[in-house]
Amino acid sequence: MNDHGSQGSPVDAGSVKVVAITGACGVVGMCLVDKLLSKGYELRVFSRDADSTQKKLAERHPNESIDVGTYGDKNSLLSGVDAVVHLAARNNDQGGDAPDFIRDNCELTLQLARAAEQTGVKRFVFATTTKALSLNAEAYGASKAQAESELNKLSQPSFRISLARMAPVYGPGSRGKVRHLAGLPLGLNKLALTAVRSFLPIVSVERVAKGIVSLLEHDQPLEELCLADPLSRISIHGIFVAIMNAVFVLAVPTILAVPVIVSALAIVLTSKGGVFFVQRRVGFKQKSFNCRKFRSMRAGAPVRGTHEVGTAYVTKVGGVLRKLKLDELPQAINVLFREMNLIGPRPCLEKQSELINERDRYRVFDVRPGITGLGQVSGVDMSEPRRLAIHDHRYAAFRGILLDIKIAIATVLGRGFGDPVGGKNASGTK
Repeated sequence: MNDHGSQGSPVDAGSVKVVAITGACGVVGMCLVDKLLSKGYELRVFSRDADSTQKKLAERHPNESIDVGTYGDKNSLLSGVDAVVHLAARNNDQGGDAPDFIRDNCELTLQLARAAEQTGVKRFVFATTTKALSLNAEAYGASKAQAESELNKLSQPSFRISLARMAPVYGPGSRGKVRHLAGLPLGLNKLALTAVRSFLPIVSVERVAKGIVSLLEHDQPLEELCLADPLSRISIHGIFVAIMNAVFVLAVPTILAVPVIVSALAIVLTSKGGVFFVQRRVGFKQKSFNCRKFRSMRAGAPVRGTHEVGTAYVTKVGGVLRKLKLDELPQAINVLFREMNLIGPRPCLEKQSELINERDRYRVFDVRPGITGLGQVSGVDMSEPRRLAIHDHRYAAFRGILLDIKIAIATVLGRGFGDPVGGKNASGTK
């Protein structure tokens, strides 16, 4: 999300004392209310049915005083509020046509956000979903995606908007398919949830509530916080990654031997310089390593991010290698030495400080870099540090066997790009 202009001042740490919540009686809402009250926050609640909500909250927290009102009371309820957490939504199981989802998930969200900004609220947390990332999202996901896009235009230093992007949620009272696994007896629930998590992202209600609280308490909250259960240290996904890496390492000198030899000979015969291009990159836990590729540029090309190097530096053979992604094959050596995985965030240069800082904020360095990744197949490169860091964060949070397979297939089919050459500020651009 973008900061527009330099007016206003950033929110100070610990300045959030009064929080307004929508959807307080939902699965996530109840857990969040419990956490916020235990931390001493003053709460105000929006509801379509204020009387019913007031009754439920009073039964759960008989010793707490919580102001409850309807959306029509938003101006008075928002007075003196420091942050709004918007959880309420029309979900798929509630039915309705596309206009119903747009009205409830987009238009109502924007009305609340604008009212919050006008009354001096400092932060706005919007609960959204992984379904909003789908290119073919159904009405629920599409309405959430539209709300995200419109909220992005409202965010500024004095009114920070954060997305709490949730994987499918399980826990007491949840309605998703995963809830059946969570209720299995004799420890089978943990085994089942661990197995499912290796294939796709899921998240507990408790983790979601904890994540939203972190957005309220941090002095510089993330623009997007992706919420999913972490992968266990020993998991089916870990075994899958190890097998993929091993297959790639073995395939390069065997099955792919012919394109490797042809590529090397073509480089030697058509341009001056060595066969390989070796460059220091920042990897796992911010440890630098030598990233190896087939040389695709002529000798004397500047040592910069690829998007900063003009197309004039790319050799004819190099252009073909890059298009076919054959220049990446020598990175099998990096995979062999566990400096990289086949799939993960593309490693950046040591001098790309802005990207390093953004990736550090989003804890991207907690996963190994990859030869191809979510950002690359999504068409996002290192010329957009924050946007790329958010894509990398999504991969780090939501990675699993199904996502890795999708990225691998997208790479083979040529979706997105690797490290594109040239940009408006690139040197030597034709």
